[in-house]
Amino acid sequence: MSTRSEPRGRRDRIARARDLRVFPARFARAARRPVADRVIARARDRRVFPARLARAARRPAAYRVIARHRSALGQASVELVALLPLVLLIALAVFSFAAAEAARDEAGAAAEAAALALLQGRDAREAARAALPPASRARARISVTGASVRVHLRPRLPLLADRLAATEEAHAGP
Repeated sequence: MSTRSEPRGRRDRIARARDLRVFPARFARAARRPVADRVIARARDRRVFPARLARAARRPAAYRVIARHRSALGQASVELVALLPLVLLIALAVFSFAAAEAARDEAGAAAEAAALALLQGRDAREAARAALPPASRARARISVTGASVRVHLRPRLPLLADRLAATEEAHAGP
């Protein structure tokens, strides 16, 4: 059998007041009053804006719940606006490092293609340019010295492109 620490319904409150013999008549009257009247009486006792509390107490319970959630939604909106720059900065950093990694892979592939072209006796610069995607060809610097090929490629970024540039080197032979 479960015992409750606090009475829940009106009958439970009246029965508890009767058991405790604590002002049973007053407690019974208070238990019979609607919620709005109890809020108004409490406000009158405290002398805290009774007219405003009376209006709020007479609103349907669903309206009070919606109003409470509406203020929570407003707080969530303010928090989102405050954190939005941080989220955008993190997204920009992730995108920048992904673009830098792609530039490094493209530069490495172009350097290897140029080294193979040197071994076959073809033009290394032309082979490296052909190995790069068309969008990356304008941002690439290719240098051939003897049997080694160096490809320097800047990623396609609005900021920090020079700092995240990739340089790969390949050798054609021992």
